[in-house]
Amino acid sequence: MTFRCLFLLLVGLLAHTVQAQQFTAHGTVTYETFVAGDRQSGSEYGFEFSFDNGRYFIGLNPTDSNLPDIRFGFEAGALYRIQHVLHPSPGAVNDFAGNVQAREWPQDDGTGANVIWLALGSFKPMAALAASTNRTFPPFWPLDDFYLAKEGFRMPVRLSLLAGGLPQQLVFLNDGTNRHSDLNGVRHVDRYTGRLADGYTNALYDVGQTMAYKGLTLPSIAALTRYYPIGQDSLAIRSVYTIKVSKVGPLAIKTFLPVFSGRAFTIDDRFPIVVGSRTNSLHYAHTNGFWPQGNALNRIYYQQLRQYGVFP
Repeated sequence: MTFRCLFLLLVGLLAHTVQAQQFTAHGTVTYETFVAGDRQSGSEYGFEFSFDNGRYFIGLNPTDSNLPDIRFGFEAGALYRIQHVLHPSPGAVNDFAGNVQAREWPQDDGTGANVIWLALGSFKPMAALAASTNRTFPPFWPLDDFYLAKEGFRMPVRLSLLAGGLPQQLVFLNDGTNRHSDLNGVRHVDRYTGRLADGYTNALYDVGQTMAYKGLTLPSIAALTRYYPIGQDSLAIRSVYTIKVSKVGPLAIKTFLPVFSGRAFTIDDRFPIVVGSRTNSLHYAHTNGFWPQGNALNRIYYQQLRQYGVFP
């Protein structure tokens, strides 16, 4: 094989890899909670997920008209979230509520957006995790000790991958310790003394069925199941997210920032404003899909610094 042929072959392989990580998927995500084995509540969203080599968009449309539609977009290290205000108070001028954070995947808010990302968009973090000799990962759910998330708490995990790099199974392992904080904010760390003392499975993400798309193996059915201890010796199911992907095709969007029509009020947690012992977040109103960036965002930030008396 000549050098030219080898070069063209490598270029073709690289182009195929890039193309393979560009797609749009549609499906449903359901969320169920349980107490002592009895189902307590549930919700369902139809979703659109678009991915382009790290950037992604998630659109969620609930089957329950009492729940808002929600949009997420991740680009340049920032996660954008916006949801429709269903029942505005009298005189309210905002149609949407927004939030921006310096994080890669959504927090667990009961919609399943975090599990959609894990199932379809976690290529890079899973590659880093697979290459690590100390496999730990942040939990995918609110913790009973709410300080832990701010401290960067991570749990031991077991990981296996599908062809192409998405997780086939991700097991979160508790080391036999009950970490929680009470209503007064006092933190507690207690060791289990029974069968759970040696550790247990706190959560299990598992792919049930798969589909192929341009060299990737994608989940068509997957679930994230959380467990909680009963006493010192046994476990019960706390909640289950179930993802079902109905179709996958070429990338169907050009912008990954959430698009909306109307007026939004957004809290931007990337820019804390510390005033004495209190920390405030940058906030701004914006309209018709425009998200302040660059110099426009800096002007808003410095203006609010001056308003709080932090910046002369």
